Amino acid sequence: EGNVKIVFDNKTKTAMADQAVYTADDKVLVLTGGSPTVESGRDVIRGKKITLFQAENRTLVEGDQKEQVEATFYSQGDGGLIK
Repeated sequence: EGNVKIVFDNKTKTAMADQAVYTADDKVLVLTGGSPTVESGRDVIRGKKITLFQAENRTLVEGDQKEQVEATFYSQGDGGLIK
């Protein structure tokens, strides 16, 4: 609790929030408080609550009526998302 910063995936991903709760049995990390953010390279996601399901390689980002989810993704290679 309080200015949490977690660096993982061989220093390629960083998670930041005011509070983080990790459940080892489920391999689930929940980020809340402040403006939870996950950065991976240049890609950034931000929301009210971010849940990382490490066993499933999946992330859930939630917003609310006051704070929308923000995401910035950079494609690699030519063509981007639409060719």
